[in-house]
Amino acid sequence: AFENHGAALEPNYAIVGPDTAEASTGIRVAARCDGDGFMVGGLFQTVTAVGGVDGYGLTVCGGAAAYEVTPGWVLKAHYFLTDPTMDVPAGMTEPEMGGALMAFGVDKKLTKKTVLYAMVAMTSSDDDAYYTLGRGGFGDSYGCTGTAGEQFGDDETAFSVGLHTIW
Repeated sequence: AFENHGAALEPNYAIVGPDTAEASTGIRVAARCDGDGFMVGGLFQTVTAVGGVDGYGLTVCGGAAAYEVTPGWVLKAHYFLTDPTMDVPAGMTEPEMGGALMAFGVDKKLTKKTVLYAMVAMTSSDDDAYYTLGRGGFGDSYGCTGTAGEQFGDDETAFSVGLHTIW
Protein backbone atom coordinates (compact mmCIF):
# COMPACT_ATOMS: atom_id res chain seq x y z
CA ALA A 1 0.00 0.00 0.00
CA PHE A 2 1.11 3.56 -0.63
CA GLU A 3 -0.17 6.41 1.55
CA ASN A 4 0.32 10.15 1.28
CA HIS A 5 -1.25 12.24 4.02
CA GLY A 6 -1.62 15.94 3.31
CA ALA A 7 0.17 18.26 5.71
CA ALA A 8 -3.15 19.49 7.14
CA LEU A 9 -3.90 15.95 8.38
CA GLU A 10 -0.68 15.67 10.38
CA PRO A 11 -0.61 16.34 14.16
CA ASN A 12 2.32 18.73 13.75
CA TYR A 13 0.21 21.01 11.49
CA ALA A 14 -1.81 22.36 14.41
CA ILE A 15 1.33 23.03 16.43
CA VAL A 16 3.70 24.65 13.94
CA GLY A 17 1.30 25.83 11.26
CA PRO A 18 0.96 25.29 7.53
CA ASP A 19 4.35 26.72 6.59
CA THR A 20 6.35 24.15 8.58
CA ALA A 21 4.35 20.91 8.63
CA GLU A 22 5.19 18.32 5.98
CA ALA A 23 3.00 15.69 4.33
CA SER A 24 3.95 12.15 5.35
CA THR A 25 4.41 9.36 2.84
CA GLY A 26 4.25 5.69 3.69
CA ILE A 27 4.86 2.42 1.91
CA ARG A 28 3.61 -0.84 3.43
CA VAL A 29 4.03 -4.40 2.21
CA ALA A 30 2.46 -7.32 4.08
CA ALA A 31 2.15 -10.96 3.15
CA ARG A 32 0.71 -14.08 4.72
CA CYS A 33 0.85 -17.71 3.71
CA ASP A 34 -1.38 -20.39 5.24
CA GLY A 35 -0.59 -24.05 4.86
CA ASP A 36 -1.70 -27.33 6.34
CA GLY A 37 -1.29 -26.65 10.06
CA PHE A 38 0.96 -23.60 9.76
CA MET A 39 0.94 -19.87 9.00
CA VAL A 40 3.78 -17.43 8.29
CA GLY A 41 3.46 -13.72 7.67
CA GLY A 42 5.58 -10.63 7.34
CA LEU A 43 5.40 -6.84 7.29
CA PHE A 44 7.65 -4.07 6.03
CA GLN A 45 6.65 -0.42 6.41
CA THR A 46 8.52 2.84 5.96
CA VAL A 47 7.13 6.32 6.61
CA THR A 48 8.70 9.73 5.97
CA ALA A 49 7.81 12.98 7.77
CA VAL A 50 6.08 11.09 10.59
CA GLY A 51 3.41 13.28 12.18
CA GLY A 52 4.29 16.05 9.74
CA VAL A 53 7.82 16.48 11.12
CA ASP A 54 10.32 16.96 8.28
CA GLY A 55 13.37 14.71 8.67
CA TYR A 56 11.66 12.20 11.01
CA GLY A 57 11.28 8.78 9.42
CA LEU A 58 10.27 5.38 10.68
CA THR A 59 10.85 1.84 9.42
CA VAL A 60 9.06 -1.17 10.90
CA CYS A 61 9.50 -4.79 9.88
CA GLY A 62 8.77 -8.17 11.35
CA GLY A 63 7.10 -11.47 11.06
CA ALA A 64 4.74 -13.95 12.66
CA ALA A 65 4.38 -17.71 12.58
CA ALA A 66 1.96 -20.28 13.96
CA TYR A 67 2.13 -24.06 13.91
CA GLU A 68 -0.53 -26.57 14.92
CA VAL A 69 1.47 -29.15 16.88
CA THR A 70 -1.48 -31.48 17.43
CA PRO A 71 -5.19 -30.94 16.81
CA GLY A 72 -6.28 -28.15 19.15
CA TRP A 73 -2.76 -27.02 20.19
CA VAL A 74 -1.12 -24.10 18.32
CA LEU A 75 2.31 -22.56 18.99
CA LYS A 76 2.79 -18.90 17.95
CA ALA A 77 5.71 -16.50 17.63
CA HIS A 78 6.06 -12.83 16.61
CA TYR A 79 9.09 -10.59 16.13
CA PHE A 80 8.91 -6.93 15.09
CA LEU A 81 11.47 -4.14 15.17
CA THR A 82 11.37 -0.43 14.56
CA ASP A 83 14.16 1.88 13.48
CA PRO A 84 13.28 5.59 13.60
CA THR A 85 15.61 8.09 11.93
CA MET A 86 15.82 11.80 12.59
CA ASP A 87 17.73 14.59 10.89
CA VAL A 88 19.66 16.48 13.55
CA PRO A 89 21.64 19.72 13.33
CA ALA A 90 25.38 19.49 12.67
CA GLY A 91 27.34 18.66 15.80
CA MET A 92 24.45 16.79 17.46
CA THR A 93 24.10 13.02 17.74
CA GLU A 94 21.02 11.30 16.32
CA PRO A 95 18.99 9.78 19.17
CA GLU A 96 18.88 5.98 19.43
CA MET A 97 15.12 5.35 19.33
CA GLY A 98 14.87 1.82 17.94
CA GLY A 99 13.21 -1.10 19.61
CA ALA A 100 12.00 -4.65 19.22
CA LEU A 101 9.08 -6.81 20.32
CA MET A 102 9.24 -10.58 20.63
CA ALA A 103 6.32 -12.77 21.73
CA PHE A 104 5.73 -16.50 22.10
CA GLY A 105 2.46 -18.18 22.88
CA VAL A 106 0.36 -21.29 22.88
CA ASP A 107 -3.37 -21.72 22.21
CA LYS A 108 -5.51 -24.67 23.31
CA LYS A 109 -8.84 -24.95 21.52
CA LEU A 110 -11.41 -25.99 24.15
CA THR A 111 -14.56 -25.81 22.02
CA LYS A 112 -15.52 -24.60 18.57
CA LYS A 113 -15.82 -21.03 19.96
CA THR A 114 -13.46 -21.01 22.97
CA VAL A 115 -9.64 -20.88 23.15
CA LEU A 116 -7.41 -20.88 26.23
CA TYR A 117 -4.15 -19.02 25.62
CA ALA A 118 -0.86 -18.27 27.33
CA MET A 119 1.88 -15.95 26.09
CA VAL A 120 5.06 -14.19 27.06
CA ALA A 121 6.13 -10.94 25.40
CA MET A 122 9.32 -8.91 25.66
CA THR A 123 10.33 -5.46 24.47
CA SER A 124 13.83 -4.14 23.97
CA SER A 125 14.37 -0.37 23.77
CA ASP A 126 17.40 1.59 22.58
CA ASP A 127 18.97 4.16 24.93
CA ASP A 128 16.66 7.04 23.94
CA ALA A 129 13.42 5.04 23.62
CA TYR A 130 10.88 3.41 25.90
CA TYR A 131 8.65 0.85 24.22
CA THR A 132 6.17 -0.65 26.62
CA LEU A 133 3.79 -3.57 26.56
CA GLY A 134 0.03 -2.96 26.81
CA ARG A 135 -1.35 -2.25 30.27
CA GLY A 136 -4.54 -3.42 31.89
CA GLY A 137 -7.39 -5.27 30.27
CA PHE A 138 -10.45 -3.26 31.18
CA GLY A 139 -9.63 0.23 29.95
CA ASP A 140 -6.95 0.74 32.59
CA SER A 141 -3.75 2.27 31.35
CA TYR A 142 -0.81 4.10 32.80
CA GLY A 143 2.28 5.65 31.36
CA CYS A 144 5.85 5.95 32.53
CA THR A 145 6.46 6.16 36.24
CA GLY A 146 9.46 7.73 37.92
CA THR A 147 11.41 10.77 36.85
CA ALA A 148 11.57 11.96 33.24
CA GLY A 149 13.78 9.75 31.13
CA GLU A 150 14.34 7.22 33.91
CA GLN A 151 12.93 4.34 31.88
CA PHE A 152 14.55 5.15 28.53
CA GLY A 153 16.48 2.12 27.37
CA ASP A 154 14.56 -0.23 29.69
CA ASP A 155 13.24 -3.57 28.53
CA GLU A 156 9.94 -5.14 29.61
CA THR A 157 8.61 -8.68 29.90
CA ALA A 158 5.00 -9.71 30.49
CA PHE A 159 3.14 -12.99 30.85
CA SER A 160 -0.54 -13.39 30.07
CA VAL A 161 -3.11 -16.17 30.36
CA GLY A 162 -6.68 -15.84 29.19
CA LEU A 163 -9.79 -17.25 27.66
CA HIS A 164 -11.08 -16.06 24.28
CA THR A 165 -14.73 -16.80 23.48
CA ILE A 166 -16.83 -15.87 20.48
CA TRP A 167 -20.40 -15.24 21.63
